[in-house]
Formats: sequence, structure tokens, C-alpha cells
Amino acid sequence: MEKCSTEKLLKNTKTKMTSARSSLLNIILENSSPETATSLHKKLSKETRIDLATVYRTLKIFNQKGLIRAINLDGEKIYYEKSCEHNPLHAHFYCEKCGDVECLNPFGFDESTSFVKMADKKEINSVELILRGRCEKCS
Repeated sequence: MEKCSTEKLLKNTKTKMTSARSSLLNIILENSSPETATSLHKKLSKETRIDLATVYRTLKIFNQKGLIRAINLDGEKIYYEKSCEHNPLHAHFYCEKCGDVECLNPFGFDESTSFVKMADKKEINSVELILRGRCEKCS
């Protein structure tokens, strides 16, 4: 399966394309695991001059447009990941010792329908499942 095109995603969601937005979305699409705004800013700063506030504003826009998912860990840290056909809905593992966040296997059809059944007659906008503990290197 061919990877998603940054330009096509921005165009399809009618999101104004700037070089900074394009670069930020490209970094997110290349990532295999979620990252914080600070770590994304650090990577983006190697390519272009951009302040952290602009990164936060852009992430908010991307989230509203459905280009990315925000994973909120108790309101303390928010991690961001791509939300496209190459990254189906899945659970995450959060290491309480080192703070790493790892993507787990995507939900299968049976699991997905179970979530819908639990919310009988309610409109579902998103599903978040975070498993917490210690990763292999911290155990």
C-alpha cells in the first residue's frame, strides 16, 4: 500500500498548505509511534524556523480536520499520530516509568463492533484505549 501524500491530505481536507504545515504533517506521517508537540517541534526545527506555539496551533487544526489523532494521557501529556488508512484505530501502551508510548495491534472487526454495541444509540466520535505499566526495558 502506497503511503499517504501530505499534499493530497491537506488538499482533501481543505487545509491551507504552508511549508511548515506540509513539513510537520510529513514528519507525523513518517513516524511509527506517537510523539509530543515538543518532540515534533524539535524535529521540525531542523528543517525550518517555527515556534512551538505554531506547532500547537497546527496540531489543533490537523486534529480538527481528522488528519491526526491526539492521545491524551491524564491531561498531562498529549501525543500525536497519523490518522489515515495506514494507521487504523488501535490501543496504546504507556510505560509509567520511562514515559514511552507504543502503538499496539489495530482493533479487528469484532473488537470495533463491540465498542459500538457498548454505546447503544449514542454517537461515537472517537475511542481511546491506553494500557499502562512498564515496558520491557523498564521491567
